Amino acid sequence: MTISDQNKKFIQSLIDYYVSEPQAYTEIVQAYSPKSELAETTVGFVIGMIYSGFLRAYTDQDLEIKSDDIDEFNSIIRDNTTKIRKAFSNTEILATKNS
Repeated sequence: MTISDQNKKFIQSLIDYYVSEPQAYTEIVQAYSPKSELAETTVGFVIGMIYSGFLRAYTDQDLEIKSDDIDEFNSIIRDNTTKIRKAFSNTEILATKNS
């Protein structure tokens, strides 16, 4: 694989951080997403934030992003999809509490 262990740990730390704060990200997404799509929209938003962090890390390290890196990143996300979805599966409940 092509992503360094340090960058893999960074990606995993981003995943862990975002799934530990479901209410915060649900509130952000709630402003532009219908309640019926809130969970899936929040998952997409968070994966986008993780991807952005991955790209920023490569830029900060002056690394060139190759297709193998993107493939491996996608694999890491796929391996964590259940964890991410589970964290935001109750977003409708969180949204109701904040309404």
